[in-house]
Parts: sequence; C-alpha cells; structure tokens
Amino acid sequence: MGKNNVTQTGVGYPYEIRSTLRIIYLILTFIIVFLTAIFLWYINVRIDWRRGSEISATLFVEGIIYSLTYGFFSGVYGANQIEGKRFSDLVFSQMLAYALSDICLYGAAFVWFHNFSEIYISRFALVYLIQVLLSAGLTYLFCKLYKRFAVPRKVLVIYGDDSYKDFVNILKKSKWKQHYCLESCLPQTADWQDIREALGFSQEVYLCHVERDFREKVVVQGSIGHRRIFFTPEVSDILSLKTRTSVTFGIPFIEVKGLETEWYYGFAKRAFDLVASAVVLLTFSPAFLIVGLINQCICRQGFLSRTKCLTKGGYVFHLFQFAGLADNPTAFGKGVRRVRLDRLPEFLCSLKGTMSIVGPSPVDRETAWSYIDTVPDYRIRHNAKAGITGYAQVCCSKDASFEDRLKMDIVYCSQMSIYTDLRIIFYSIKRWVEKVKKD
Repeated sequence: MGKNNVTQTGVGYPYEIRSTLRIIYLILTFIIVFLTAIFLWYINVRIDWRRGSEISATLFVEGIIYSLTYGFFSGVYGANQIEGKRFSDLVFSQMLAYALSDICLYGAAFVWFHNFSEIYISRFALVYLIQVLLSAGLTYLFCKLYKRFAVPRKVLVIYGDDSYKDFVNILKKSKWKQHYCLESCLPQTADWQDIREALGFSQEVYLCHVERDFREKVVVQGSIGHRRIFFTPEVSDILSLKTRTSVTFGIPFIEVKGLETEWYYGFAKRAFDLVASAVVLLTFSPAFLIVGLINQCICRQGFLSRTKCLTKGGYVFHLFQFAGLADNPTAFGKGVRRVRLDRLPEFLCSLKGTMSIVGPSPVDRETAWSYIDTVPDYRIRHNAKAGITGYAQVCCSKDASFEDRLKMDIVYCSQMSIYTDLRIIFYSIKRWVEKVKKD
C-alpha cells in the first residue's frame, strides 16, 4: 500500500526523495574519498604527530586536493551518476577514477620523498581495494534506494522527419523503461493546441530535426513550464556554444566566439602530444615491433604503409599504418584490431606533429576533397589537426550517420581546450578497457 502511495502522489514527492538521495550519496562518497586519501598519505609519509596543527593542515589540504582530483575523473567517467547507469558500469567507472587519482597521489608522494623506493606500492594497492569496496557498497545501497522511488520521466517527442524513429525505438527498449515513459509523439505540423497540451503533461521534450522557428516557439513555451528541452542542433547552433554577452551603446549583444581558442592552447597541446606520444611509443615498443613483424610475415607487404590524408588547414600528411593489417582476415589481424594495437603507428604521426592525440579522425585525401566539394560544413573540421581519438570516435556508435559524426567533429572544433582534450583522452581509456574486457 505504501509503495502505491509513493507512485501515485504525483511527480514531486518521489523526485524530491531522489534528489535528496543524490545529495546524500555524493556527500558520503566524498567523505570516503577524503578519509581514504588522508589515510593513504599518512601510512606512506609516516607523519610525526608531535608537530600538531601543521600536520593536521597538511593532511587536510592533501585530502581536499585528492577529492578535487577524484571529482574531476569521476565527472569524466560519470562514476557517481546513480540515475540512468547500471551498477556494474558505476563500479567500473569508480575503479578507473580511483586508479587515476591514486596515480596522481603516487606522483605527489614521489615529489615529497624524491625516491620511489620509500613509497610502498602494496599500501597503495590496499587502500585502492578499500576505496573500491567502500564505494561499491555505498553505490549498491543507494542504487537500490534510488530504484525504490523510480518514476519514469514523461517524454514528448516532436519530429520534423523520419529520423525520430530510431530515437523512439531506443526509448522503448526494456532497459530504459524505468527511466523514460514515452507519453506522446507528434509531428511539428500538428495543431499547436495539441502540442501545448502535450507539453503540459511532459517533463522532457525532444525535438528531432524540426524547423528553427518552430523550435524557438517550443523552447519559449517549454521554458515557461520548466520543461527540459533537447533538440538536434544545426551547425550554426554548435558554433554558437561559446558566447559572450556585451552591451554596445546600451544595446545587448551576444558575441559568438566560434572556433576561437585560448592563446596558450596550441603550445600546450603540442607539448602534450610530444610527451604522450613518446611515452606510448616507448612503453609499447615491444608490441609495436612484434605486431609489425608478424603482420609483415602474414601479409607479405612492407612494415608500414603511408596513406595521404588531410589535416588542419587542409594540408596533406602521410598517415602511418601497419601495412595490410586493416584487411588482415586472420585471427591475428582481428585480435590486434580488437585491442586497438593497430593504432600504434599513428602515434608516430602525433610525435611528428602532423596529427594530434585528440582531433577529428583522419580521412584519406580523395574522400576528404569530395566531401569538401559537396558538404559545405565539412571544412570546419579542418580547423583542428586529425586525431587518434576524438568526440566522434568515442561518442558515436558504429551505426552513426555521416551527419552525426560530422556534427560531433564540429562540436570538438568549437570547444577545443585542455579540459576537453583531457576528458576525451580519459573517456577513450575507459572505452578501450571496456572493449578489451568485453571481448
């Protein structure tokens, strides 16, 4: 009887409880993070407590810095999003966030000691296990509580073409039914009064390829009712993501910064590419040689092949790849591609400076030129160097359309920053580990 009361008293009551649960969960999570960080630092640094308040301040500052570091990585991986994610995905994301945060703390400990021999890996491993177990237990408990008060969000879909069908089919899948309830699906040509009524019964509105004037009308109407509104963007919308408000002669204007980046971004990105590429090539040099030699024996071709592709500014560069590996049908070829070791030669391009770690995926010269001639917006993606990983590579599925991939590349070009690059890199690591684990 109590459960029925919860679900029938309206949207407000269960949603307030879920919001409270989210806040409590985040507070408890960061208490665990803060305390385990202090404990890890204490057992490694061997603090003399006779120094009193100075030591307490050191531990407090270290705990705060570690918590901020974990907050960054957990934000990248969505490690604390108990709404809409499976328990196993949350735990895996937390494991990655803790691992990367502990690595940062390990580097800080080295700076403290100036000697790796005085840092105990076993203690880091022990505390890492404690962190994962405590967070997993807390996450399991709150996932159960959160599911107890689950109320599917009422969704309205308004469409301008048939592309909405794929989106609706995803909403109808069983794993999303506890999060979304498709209330209505209307064409943009429907009577406005019917659309207004549907807005009144919905909590989230998805506009799929509707006309701009109609979209603005729905956005205004939906915002009045505090509805969450999502729409498929045009290229001009993407380029308008970075704006700045100014007042000229008493008139408010919005300045579109477009593809503008910070003055230091180019230098910092190139320095990172050099260091990261060198580290990857040195670390995986045995795998690089073994894969190349075995592939050369199987395919009877050269060690590396060179493909002419376009990069920033439309310049042509040679993309290095293992010769013939992309078409190698053997178990060896499939295994190498599955774990992404076929991408290792691309780090030579990044080291050389013709590519970057993060950027739009490289496209061969002839194909790129044909797109430039037929797709006006395609030139925008050449405002960034071709990259080994990027927004389109990690966010789009294999079945994603050319238009969706192009829009994700343009999103990256409009949001290029050190923070964006780091998010993409760490998310790429997660996707790679998940892929290896799945296969």
